[in-house]
Amino acid sequence: MVEGLVISGVMVPIIILVIRYHPKDKGLLRDGLKEGEVSSPATTGEEMHIVDPAWAAVDWTLKKAVRTKRFWFLALAVFSMWGVMEHILVTHHVAYAIDMGYSRIYASSVLSLFGVMRVFASLASMVSDRIGREVTITIGALVGISGILVLMLIRDPSHPWMLYFYALSYGFGIGICTPTIAAIITDIFQGPRVGFVIGAIWFFSSLGGAIGPWLGGWLFEIRGNYSVAFTLCAALFVLACAAFWLAAPRKVRRVRGKESFPAPKSSAQS
Repeated sequence: MVEGLVISGVMVPIIILVIRYHPKDKGLLRDGLKEGEVSSPATTGEEMHIVDPAWAAVDWTLKKAVRTKRFWFLALAVFSMWGVMEHILVTHHVAYAIDMGYSRIYASSVLSLFGVMRVFASLASMVSDRIGREVTITIGALVGISGILVLMLIRDPSHPWMLYFYALSYGFGIGICTPTIAAIITDIFQGPRVGFVIGAIWFFSSLGGAIGPWLGGWLFEIRGNYSVAFTLCAALFVLACAAFWLAAPRKVRRVRGKESFPAPKSSAQS
């Protein structure tokens, strides 16, 4: 009841006051121009950010996107990271901490920091506009994996800093990746129908989310501990990171922070 009242009292007014669904609601035209303007960001400075004009010129639809390797690299990355890996951890890390000797309340309280750090890291993901999408994902993966490894080293409750380290580092790692992934998809398949592509890729996250909790429990039943499940999580983080590099949004559009770098040669892709 309280949560429902909070959502109604806070979220609904914010949605009404902030969210706009059409450029005309803000007095703009489709490309962000104001009334009377004839130039476009695409014909001024923004065109310099396009590295592969042939790819960027395509009017991307879901049907066209699924025929490309980039789409499936992104699907694999999202399935691995947002799907299987995250849902194994968030489903089982409290149970694991309790098995290691922490009380249920203490474990739940400490691990709730995961969500808090994720929020702040999501805001920090704006750095991807300066250093690049792939680099940001790599930083998130390295920090997140360090948290998973420390979690696996816990044997008893004598070193509570390890639980804190996991909650904060994994929260940061997955948090900084989350908005960056959406930016990557948009960089690659930018256009009026990109929403369909994003939705299709998100489906693989849901698919992985359905598999992850069961898979973590199944591996626990087989091994009697979470060592294999958590090792798999670290491996999936690496796999997802590699898939994002192979999707290579940097070869389609260059982020603002990379403007001074020479553009690589354009290549025809399918």
